[in-house]
Amino acid sequence: MANYAAHIVAGLVRERAALGQRTVIGLPAGSTPLATLREVIRLHREEGLDLSSVVLFLLDEFYGLPADSPQSHRLWLQRQLLDHVNIPADQVYFLDGQLHPSDVDLHSGDLTKLSSTQADSIWYCSASVSMVTLATTNLFR
Repeated sequence: MANYAAHIVAGLVRERAALGQRTVIGLPAGSTPLATLREVIRLHREEGLDLSSVVLFLLDEFYGLPADSPQSHRLWLQRQLLDHVNIPADQVYFLDGQLHPSDVDLHSGDLTKLSSTQADSIWYCSASVSMVTLATTNLFR
């Protein structure tokens, strides 16, 4: 299933890039998407999948952790995907786990506005043994 999901993502990225459009992806952290990410990396390295038009939103972060903490989802994404592909750093967005509690809603609102300026819809990508989910959603709206 993970390979199938990766190929759906790759097809979407190629299709939208050919039209001069970005592909906006909301990606969860954790073990579920790892096999999909590995296949996306392989497609990038071995088949020339160009991910430079991808805008990526990491959907998870632990509150209170600095970005460079070994448990940080930001660091996880860097190690599991970003170190291996050509998604520009300025097209990757993270939740800030160290915000003051009074700033959380403002930060979420800023991400909502930002995501809505990037594309008409956000693609949420996750894969597991039993199912593949790749559907347009309005995760930040």
